[in-house]
Amino acid sequence: MVEEDAFSEPNHEGYWIKLDQWNRFRNDTFKDNREAELAFITDADASARAVAGPAAIDEKDAPSKAAIYLYFEHVGQGTHVPMRGRNKGKTMKCELWKCRTCGTNSDDAVHKVFQGSTGGLFKHLKRYHAAEHERASLASTHSRLRVGPDGNLTEVYTFKEALPKHIKFVLFVILDLKHFQLSRSEPFREYSRALDERYVPYSRDTSAKLVFVTKSLMFATLCKALRAAKAQLGEPFAGFQSDIWSPKDNKTSFVCSRLSLIVKYKGKNLDVAPVLGFEEFPENRHTGPAISRYLGTLMGKAEVSMSSSSTLPTLDGAANNKKAFKVMKKRFKVRQVSDPSCSRRH
Repeated sequence: MVEEDAFSEPNHEGYWIKLDQWNRFRNDTFKDNREAELAFITDADASARAVAGPAAIDEKDAPSKAAIYLYFEHVGQGTHVPMRGRNKGKTMKCELWKCRTCGTNSDDAVHKVFQGSTGGLFKHLKRYHAAEHERASLASTHSRLRVGPDGNLTEVYTFKEALPKHIKFVLFVILDLKHFQLSRSEPFREYSRALDERYVPYSRDTSAKLVFVTKSLMFATLCKALRAAKAQLGEPFAGFQSDIWSPKDNKTSFVCSRLSLIVKYKGKNLDVAPVLGFEEFPENRHTGPAISRYLGTLMGKAEVSMSSSSTLPTLDGAANNKKAFKVMKKRFKVRQVSDPSCSRRH
């Protein structure tokens, strides 16, 4: 209830909103106006201490606007010798900060900040001042602490912990033809929190990097399976299909190639068609020699051979495909169009 309404209707019962929405407003307020929100998070004494701290800080003394510096006082310059990294063994300048809450001159209350690293400051608060550490962590953009829908603190997964879940998210986006920008959609993020409140979808850049890593791992697994099939069944052991097409602008061409295997699994015959390659055609023109070069390179990466590993390749009846397989000295079958309205071969 806003202040103006309170004066005009002092007996108004106010407006009710859902708890998770209220907590989201609280979290946003804490980021933008930290002092106004402190009273709702901890006891009044701790809040008063934290609010009193920032008032004594001189703006020019703070090298960063990070909330962690509100709990420390800049006391001067010092030196630091890194134990690892490119500056290992060198004497470097650093900042010295003293804990305001401790209020002592002991060595344990003074900490070094080297090249903006505030890990030591957070460790000090976590060890001696749990309430201050909680507030500083909530205000930090790098913290894994979040206020959950129920009002309780939640620690989101580390990158290593969340990696299996995010790989599934990447596969979902690709297979369902979505955009990675979906990870920034607030409704989608709320939905993912409802499934697992510790999981936060990563950014588009991270997702794009995982695409290439996932593709490499899946291709390595496929090659391992093909080696096993070749060792067990001999050669030839698989069919082959491929197609090349161009968008309307005709500026680029894309090619998709896949094998076809019949695998016996738990008493059933399964038709498996793993994709060997789905990518932009590497040459400007898809002539017969260009297609034969591409298919030869692709099959070589998968450690299989077009001439000996495949039984009867199936492609459309384009003249360039015929030339390509003449170059490779391999007979192939022309794929027929299943649409009865189209009488020509495709």
